[in-house]
Amino acid sequence: MSPSPKSASKAITRAKPAQRQRPYPTLRLNPTMACDTAFRVVARRCLDNLTANHEATCKGDPGALHQMRIALTRLRTAILFFSPMVDDPERTRIRDELKWLNAQLGTVRDLDVAIERLKAVSKQRPQAMSHYEHWNEKRADSHRHLARALRSAKYRRLIESLFSWVENGPWSIKEGKHAAQERAMPIATYSARKLTRWGPRSDTDCA
Repeated sequence: MSPSPKSASKAITRAKPAQRQRPYPTLRLNPTMACDTAFRVVARRCLDNLTANHEATCKGDPGALHQMRIALTRLRTAILFFSPMVDDPERTRIRDELKWLNAQLGTVRDLDVAIERLKAVSKQRPQAMSHYEHWNEKRADSHRHLARALRSAKYRRLIESLFSWVENGPWSIKEGKHAAQERAMPIATYSARKLTRWGPRSDTDCA
């Protein structure tokens, strides 16, 4: 039996005390910061934005949904950018679950964009509004599906596991000199090396 919206919301809220115990969201990135710290700073900010916009998105706020989508894209990109360092047994599962979440958010976000474009077109061609009701109903159906997904046990487990993985995942204690060097490398040094090899990528390549 799926948890009630109230119980799911409480479970997600339980992850927030860990946020307040950690300094990462308040830190500013700087060129000398170690890669492991820089990754945590970026990832925790993305997770903060996801959780901050969760309830409003469940209630149908298009702006909150857009912010969740942005936060998720940034998180997936951060994981990809730091992939050599964070490559561990949990990364594949997390990558797949983030793709699932992106698909859930993306379906409704695409409909929001389509509806906004339809409104813009209707100013020049009023007859276009004849399609508005159909798209609006489709958006409502898709949002109900999204709200169920965001209030599901699967989503709750994903968020909780992400907080844990970012903070204390296997990648953070990987043994070996090379792994230790990757974590300790200044972000400026790593970025310079990474960007020389990193070509343009589509959103579907993230994480």
